[in-house]
Amino acid sequence: TSAKTMLEDVKVTCAGASMLDTASYYIGMSLLRMKLFPEAKLEFTRLMQEFPNSPYYEEALFRVAYSVYRESRSVDRDQTETREAYRLFSDFLENNPSSVYADSAQKYLKETANKLAQKEFEAARFYLKIGEKEAAVVYFKSFIHEFPGSAFTQEARFLLGQTLCDLKRGAEAREARDEIIAQEPDTEIAK
Repeated sequence: TSAKTMLEDVKVTCAGASMLDTASYYIGMSLLRMKLFPEAKLEFTRLMQEFPNSPYYEEALFRVAYSVYRESRSVDRDQTETREAYRLFSDFLENNPSSVYADSAQKYLKETANKLAQKEFEAARFYLKIGEKEAAVVYFKSFIHEFPGSAFTQEARFLLGQTLCDLKRGAEAREARDEIIAQEPDTEIAK
């Protein structure tokens, strides 16, 4: 907290100095360490806007995405921040594929994708739980299309097939079964 206060004083006292991007960078990093993620995002965004040629620019871009990621809520809550983090990490990787932060961005991108997949999978299962099988079919199909590589995809295919059987839609159920066996034949679900 005291480092943040001192750096903010430096920014005010030395307005116009060439090292202000450094002060902004360290304020942002202090805010991250204090787990003040919205404030850190704001500081890194300000750094990028005010100092587009700063040597800290690329890292600030990554830190904005990371701040939003850390701000995201648990999977049973609204995922607005998670979706934003996914978009920011995707954009970062698209525009900076050889960045020193690319591996970290890839890791967090995968974590946000898994979180979003889990949220959607749980929504589909919710419809099964309340007996809305037609809605569950729609959600499972949408989930499988949107998250084909998710850890939940095989189970979604299985539940889709089971639900289609319950609805007496045999041809579609067999198609779902065949898809399970074709995709990952050695899994327990396939067996």
